[in-house]
Amino acid sequence: MKVFRHSCILFILLLILPFIAAGQGTIADYERAERLQKTAPKLVYHVGQDVTWIGESHLFWYRVQTRKGKEFILVDARNKNKVAAFDHARLAAELSSVGDSVYQAYSLPFTKITFNDDRSSIEFALKDTLWSCDLKNYELKKGKRVEPQRNRFRRQNQDDKPVLSPDKYWEAFTKNYNLYIRARKSGEEYQLSYDGSEGYYYDMAIKWSPDSKKLVTNRVKPGYERLVHYVESSPEDQLQPKHSTRIYAKPGDVITIRKPNLFHVETKRQIPVDDALFLNPYHIRNVAWREDSRAVTFAYNQRGHQVYRIIEIEANSGNVRALVDEQSETFVCYYGKIYRHDVHDGNEIIWMSERDGWNHLYLY
Repeated sequence: MKVFRHSCILFILLLILPFIAAGQGTIADYERAERLQKTAPKLVYHVGQDVTWIGESHLFWYRVQTRKGKEFILVDARNKNKVAAFDHARLAAELSSVGDSVYQAYSLPFTKITFNDDRSSIEFALKDTLWSCDLKNYELKKGKRVEPQRNRFRRQNQDDKPVLSPDKYWEAFTKNYNLYIRARKSGEEYQLSYDGSEGYYYDMAIKWSPDSKKLVTNRVKPGYERLVHYVESSPEDQLQPKHSTRIYAKPGDVITIRKPNLFHVETKRQIPVDDALFLNPYHIRNVAWREDSRAVTFAYNQRGHQVYRIIEIEANSGNVRALVDEQSETFVCYYGKIYRHDVHDGNEIIWMSERDGWNHLYLY
């Protein structure tokens, strides 16, 4: 019986081993997949990306892939006109003259731009350095070094510039981990929070209400900054390997938690806010006041991405409610399928959801 049993097992293994080997893939398979990854994004043309309004104007820019390559477009929404955001060829030539690389007009080495207030210049990041370009003469100026996007999770500097109120009477700032305001004319300071500490502090993400009577900012509890180490064995610009790190949390790590806190300027006090609806944030974004200063709203993405809410804090009482409560047994696609548009100062909200399995727009 033992011989028969062993023979059966050997026969079954001989049958399935070719299928296991076939499932591994060959070097040619991986090379073909890598080529596809590089070429496929360039096969779809004229899909707008990174649509960005320019300040409070009626202008916006976006990036688009065309047959020529990557183009930046400037749109006048009022007149329904669109033009190139800048002279791509001229900027490429100027960049090539000041750097150690040759750049082409429609493959510029950045994907985002920022216009200044009068739209006479643009700013962009190149190799972790900010550059500005005067759009009249295309003169380039090298600015400060910028931290790589992957490492911008560290605590905000407590020495950031004060944030001015809309009526320009007050300025808000942090000191000794707490929130303060200062009357600009007299210079008199008032402490608004008293429970800040190095391990649980108030940051400079300060948002004033339009009537300058209230403000919100985050109280931050730092998480564990796990560093993942990388070694680039064959860098293009030198013979020796390069070492780099990035902050990247593993499942279960303690992450940095930020929660909005509400303050009244006239009474110089903090208004208690129940955080039961945003207890365990992966991130909190888009903190914004209603135009009439009645409330502040923000987007709450719960860790695990199965709960996504639009939260509103009533400004006078501090009462909290969920305007939109998106929940899923799998996950909410927060990185690519979130759309919200407030109508008439939030009396209605247009919201995009896949709650029934298909992507639809809903009116709240």
